[in-house]
Amino acid sequence: MTPLLQGPANRATLLLLFSLLVFLRDPAPARPDPGADIRGLLDVTFSTDGSALVLNRLNRGDSPLDAYRFRLFAEGKSGDHFEAFAQLMTNDAAAVYVYGAYAAYIPDPERDLRILAGKLPWIIGGYSPRAYSNKNPLVGTPLLLQYHTTLKWTQLPADAADLLKVWGTGQTPFAHSGDGGTRSIGMPVVYDNCWDVGAALQGSAYPFEYAIGFVNGTPGHPSTVEDGLSGKCFLGRVGIAPTNGVLVGVSASHGPYLTEGARNQVPFGHKLTDYNQDLVMVDATFEHGHLDVFGEAVHNTWQTPTVGNLKLNSFYLEGKYTFLGGLYAAARVEGMYFSDLSAAGGQPQSWDADRTREEFGLGYRISREALVKLVYQRNGRESLPSESPAHVADLIATQLSLKF
Repeated sequence: MTPLLQGPANRATLLLLFSLLVFLRDPAPARPDPGADIRGLLDVTFSTDGSALVLNRLNRGDSPLDAYRFRLFAEGKSGDHFEAFAQLMTNDAAAVYVYGAYAAYIPDPERDLRILAGKLPWIIGGYSPRAYSNKNPLVGTPLLLQYHTTLKWTQLPADAADLLKVWGTGQTPFAHSGDGGTRSIGMPVVYDNCWDVGAALQGSAYPFEYAIGFVNGTPGHPSTVEDGLSGKCFLGRVGIAPTNGVLVGVSASHGPYLTEGARNQVPFGHKLTDYNQDLVMVDATFEHGHLDVFGEAVHNTWQTPTVGNLKLNSFYLEGKYTFLGGLYAAARVEGMYFSDLSAAGGQPQSWDADRTREEFGLGYRISREALVKLVYQRNGRESLPSESPAHVADLIATQLSLKF
């Protein structure tokens, strides 16, 4: 994921993008409709400082709590059968980069069926459409879609003791004994903030919706700059809407996650592609009147040649109740729980620190385009026997989301 621009040029490019957006949306010049749509989304966020900010960081060092984030969207059609979509994103922590860019072929405009190719949104789970600030009733991203574990895709721990020595530190750069001092962050379960390059078939036939495809990387390690993995990840989802306001989906994915940096740790007679990330997800939506409830749960396994299968379970449940006048209250509770691992002569313990997160907030929709939020987030962490029992990091944040 190489940034397009670095340093001061980033601010100049942001100004240019704003100017381009205003020009393209200016209704004054009378010209034929080119069939394209240009839109923008700006987040302005103020947050208290502290260790909770680190727990929300993404791969590039940015986070949903950054002072500002700006997205530029472009969509267009070519006849009745082709569509194109692109999304750019920037903030002060990350230069301008291509968040997504893909084409869609529609065989029959009368049917809901599309063939997608390019840098695609994740077709597993149901969170991707809700990731934007004007759709997310809170500010943070759920743990299973953001939090970095202590397993890397470039270098594996030599043994259980090597993995347990970095227990609970995946959000900050760390090194295993074989890394040669190279420090980097670990893998999330599904990294929603980075779309992957691939192809997919997507559609619906009431009461079902479906998607199936492949990507270069895996949900925990998207591979977008070049295809650095030696195999493809296959993934898909099936959803059913048994009645109005209810949707349930089941997703799965299977594919190799290790890159060339880990080749010397693969036993003789085995290949990098013998070790996969496998996950099964369930998502559910319930909408009735002023109440919206959404949740996801995942069972994930990373196969390794050095410490066996590393498993985790994670979930979140989110609710939103809208009052009259554009005011709403929202809450999200979630957890991430790791399987046990034993070092030589030691007691079994989770291979990474179990995590919990709760986020509560109020929101007020000023207009269709403007939304303001106030949230409190609390992060909890499992404690080792030698530590004090309380490990809590919290923050308060307010955010303005402006769509134009």
